[in-house]
Amino acid sequence: MNIEINPDRLWDSLMTLAEIGATPKGGVRRLALTELDRQARDLIIRWCTEAGCNVLLRAMMERAGVAHR
Repeated sequence: MNIEINPDRLWDSLMTLAEIGATPKGGVRRLALTELDRQARDLIIRWCTEAGCNVLLRAMMERAGVAHR
């Protein structure tokens, strides 16, 4: 399977995402579980859906793994 990346489209997408939570000095600040974080996640979900991808959402705590010994 060959996947081709359009570098201009990728850059434009990253710059659009960077507008959410942009700081005056050119950085980005989006703390987890804030409104800005939600906006960024919603945008990524929209892009994935538009690209025909299935999006699976899980509970926040499911992202952490704990090994019991």
